[in-house]
Amino acid sequence: MEKIPSYIVLLLICILSRLLSSVYYIEDPESLKVAEAVYERAASLNFKSVLSESSLFIFAAKVFYSIFQSIAITFSSLGGVSMFFIFTYTLNLINVPILSLEGVLVGSLIFFNPLFWIASNKYSADLAGVAILLAAFFYLVPETYKKYDNYKGWLLAGILVGVKLSYFPFLIIPCLYSLFAKKKALPSLGSFIIGIIFTLLPVLIYLGWND
Repeated sequence: MEKIPSYIVLLLICILSRLLSSVYYIEDPESLKVAEAVYERAASLNFKSVLSESSLFIFAAKVFYSIFQSIAITFSSLGGVSMFFIFTYTLNLINVPILSLEGVLVGSLIFFNPLFWIASNKYSADLAGVAILLAAFFYLVPETYKKYDNYKGWLLAGILVGVKLSYFPFLIIPCLYSLFAKKKALPSLGSFIIGIIFTLLPVLIYLGWND
């Protein structure tokens, strides 16, 4: 419980720092497509291609945009949240406490990494995909499984399909390892299907059954 205030402070720092460096212009063609999908001003073909790649992320961005009414603040907030989870699950993977010298050093390397910083302000799902990928890997390939960890990993693997589909191949081997290690194929696949359902709901909402 004593770690909770530290994680809350870390989350606020991640979000506020990204808000201060928000980007108020389109940086590349991918960012244009994603921004248009959030605005719902894209041509049908572009909208479908972006939605099929990042349906759940687009839905989350639309929710944030409805609150903030700013595309820059929307993606900076999502980038800050993504940075928080990348930091958290990186420490969990290497088994380093957040309140330690090693935790501060690792956190500084991640927090001030220029590639991460640029990606956290970009109008894309890249950083969110990395965050979910790390979280899924943490639950799928632990040293010792805790109760429901395996199912959490499979659920996140399904959700990753709706956040950044192109990142999913990185989880194929961890998923196979999980199946052989736990030997609970049906419950695991059930968790994965639930994650897939979450990714399909935005597609059904925005495109309908026919498309």
